[in-house]
Amino acid sequence: MRRLLQDARFALAFEGLNDLSMKIIEVAMMAGYESPQHFTRAFRRFTGVTPSQYRHHCFVGGTETAKAPNF
Repeated sequence: MRRLLQDARFALAFEGLNDLSMKIIEVAMMAGYESPQHFTRAFRRFTGVTPSQYRHHCFVGGTETAKAPNF
């Protein structure tokens, strides 16, 4: 059950992070985290990078170059 909740949160997080008009704090709250710090730690454990690093590596010049992992 816990894995299902985590997967749902990260599906929302990837969706939010791919929307460059959303701030990371907004993505964290949308995904159900208490604070951006908790979100960043969980995201790094799950992906190996921070949300900011994910955005930086996925978007070059406003063009999407990577996708969220499939669950």
